[in-house]
Amino acid sequence: MPEVMIHWPNGHSSPCQAGRDWLDRLARFQKARDLYLRGLIAEASGASHATESETAFLESARLSRDFTSGYAQILARASAQAKSNPNAARKLLDQLIEIRPDRPVAKELKERLGL
Repeated sequence: MPEVMIHWPNGHSSPCQAGRDWLDRLARFQKARDLYLRGLIAEASGASHATESETAFLESARLSRDFTSGYAQILARASAQAKSNPNAARKLLDQLIEIRPDRPVAKELKERLGL
């Protein structure tokens, strides 16, 4: 009788490992979402919390490649600041590029804005 080979996603050796990886990804997604929500709360609390909210959005982007709201929030901030405060915009985009080199959007935006 021929041997049956099962190929699990992403080269996993068993369904258990694939499940553990998925659960780990889900946990990172949830933590990133929670950080993002804390950032929104800090932002709603007033301008004095801008650094706190940016830190939360950046950390959210770092934690999960699947939860992209923090990444998008920083892109929007950098776009809004590009003319009035190009150094701050460049810094935000550089941080995104470092945190998520697998996502090209921050690098493309930086080039498009001439930063």
